[in-house]
Amino acid sequence: MKRVKRIASFLLAMVMVLGMGLTALAEQEGTLKISGAVEGKSYDLYRVFDLTYSEGNPENDTTPNYAYTVNADFKGFFEQEEIKKAMEEAGKEGDPVGYVGTFAQLTYAENATDDEKAEVDKTNQENAQKVSELAQKLLAYATEWTGTGEDQKQRVEPIRKIENAKPGSDGMIEVKDLPYGYYLLNPLGGSVPTGENATMFALNTLSGKDMTINVKANYPTIDKTVMDDNETEPDKTDEISIGKEVTFRLLMKVPDTTGYNKYWFVIDDELSAGLTFGEITSIKMGNIVEKKDEEGNVTGEEFEEIVKLQPAAGENEGDYSVAKTFWDKDEKKIDNPDAEGAPAIAKTKIKIVFNDFLTYITNKKVPAGTDIEVLYTATLNENAVVGGTEGNENKVTLTYSNNPKHNYGGNEPGPDDDKVTGKTPESKTETFTTSLTINKIDGETKKALKGAKFKISGSMLDTVITTGEVYTPAADGDWYKLKDGTYTKTEPTEQTKAQYDGDGAQKYKQETKVTQKTTGDNPVNAEAYVNSEGKLTFAGLGAGEYRISEVVAPNGYNAIADFPVRITFDQEKKEFKAERGEYQTVDGQETAVYPSDSNKEETKGMLNSDKNVITMTVENNSGIQLPSTGGMGTPIFYVLGGILVLGAGVLLVTRRKMSAEK
Repeated sequence: MKRVKRIASFLLAMVMVLGMGLTALAEQEGTLKISGAVEGKSYDLYRVFDLTYSEGNPENDTTPNYAYTVNADFKGFFEQEEIKKAMEEAGKEGDPVGYVGTFAQLTYAENATDDEKAEVDKTNQENAQKVSELAQKLLAYATEWTGTGEDQKQRVEPIRKIENAKPGSDGMIEVKDLPYGYYLLNPLGGSVPTGENATMFALNTLSGKDMTINVKANYPTIDKTVMDDNETEPDKTDEISIGKEVTFRLLMKVPDTTGYNKYWFVIDDELSAGLTFGEITSIKMGNIVEKKDEEGNVTGEEFEEIVKLQPAAGENEGDYSVAKTFWDKDEKKIDNPDAEGAPAIAKTKIKIVFNDFLTYITNKKVPAGTDIEVLYTATLNENAVVGGTEGNENKVTLTYSNNPKHNYGGNEPGPDDDKVTGKTPESKTETFTTSLTINKIDGETKKALKGAKFKISGSMLDTVITTGEVYTPAADGDWYKLKDGTYTKTEPTEQTKAQYDGDGAQKYKQETKVTQKTTGDNPVNAEAYVNSEGKLTFAGLGAGEYRISEVVAPNGYNAIADFPVRITFDQEKKEFKAERGEYQTVDGQETAVYPSDSNKEETKGMLNSDKNVITMTVENNSGIQLPSTGGMGTPIFYVLGGILVLGAGVLLVTRRKMSAEK
């Protein structure tokens, strides 16, 4: 290590405010510039060592002099048994200044070898960690609560408080006329670690002049993502069918709670009208790590659990509590949304309160920077926004304690606690769903056709909102179903009842908008007639493959064959696209085939998806449907064939008889 030299003792990532050469006996002051400060946040400065500084003079070969003494507020810190023992082990017994100086960063000598550089790097890394640990201990000492009741206060008051920071255009805030010293900078607000050896408290050196330091702190954040049952990784956008369930993920980090007597940690989640809250499936603390396959390739991420929080149950308060409230479009609370005449729910608010958060992480020994994951379910309901560019929004904020000098009580803030809490920016997700509108027209005239009935089916369906003409059984209905599948308002008579389904005993009512749901294990097969304009809409569809069947063709028109429609969703663009294909027999199996399968540039089968809703035109041609082998028309040939055979036999017998008579 001969070729390694120490830089000035306190080039340690520590705040040392020095000024220009004043006399050693005068109070010396300088200006501190802080880079990385966040607007609106607060910062406290503690003076750990007092400092007198005098510049050197090259003319008489004198060097700069630093005279450090322990600040009176921190003498007790260095008199603690733990610190006294550490100073003794470092060979600096009774010498706090010398002890801290052992953590100095080293520089390479001019001709240092690679091995020597590696040794320097290792030492610097170890020293950086020691500085970080020292800063934590100093802050814990300074912010420890002493006294009781109204006399309760922190052990050390900051020498300077920076409240509601307002960085300039250069991103800096200035602290002027600050006495020389060795300082501890504490960003208030429960900040979290920013790196492996990082600390919340930026400590830097100013040597004889005004200096700039960087704040090493991040404030608590919350990130919301959504994951449906077809996705493996969470994202900000999602698509599903109405009636399907999704899982939302909230991700935070355990904050640094040094100096707090209690810590509030409250999640406020808000679901739009189209989302129905399900349940919280888990709240865990742990670490997000890379997920790898057998060959070591990174395939995603997974959560390694350290502890799992338990909900309130019975008289047990639990580790967290959940409250659900409903609100109308005017932001008025709905006490009983199921009551007759209650206003429509515009949003659902979920509040998750961590009970006695500080005690929990202390008892469980969960360090600052540990990930917190909340998972809960919700279902896309019939009030969902269909199509559009904004989807069904779900947003969340996190409220947290931000002032260790405040005497906190309870588990959550009240309406007047804004000054002692911080709130994160909103994090939101969007869940999209789409619709398919069929325009039924004559193949030749291109005019709208009435009387066609379509059915949509597919594994992705759960609930479908149909807008067309739907007939449902009703005692007070005025429609009757005929055996050909059509409906009429003409009542059956003894002479005509044979033409009616069930002899016309069942009445039906006609509705233009109906919600059709899955029942039990039976998937929904939504079906309806086109309206008077030849239109029918199936709404609430997510990405997937659907089968469209024409159940009833317009009177006098050929029915068309079933065809598939494939709907896809681009998460980045938040766009649905759809393509019409056809069913073909491949290797003896019915297979959906699309034009773009063989040529990705092919647009022949692409459907219009303006404003994230899909429309398509379906043509019918006039004529009688021709029979196919094995179809319903085959008996006609049996009858005609029998008549021809019988006629030939009669003709043959007649001719023989005539010949005999001759």
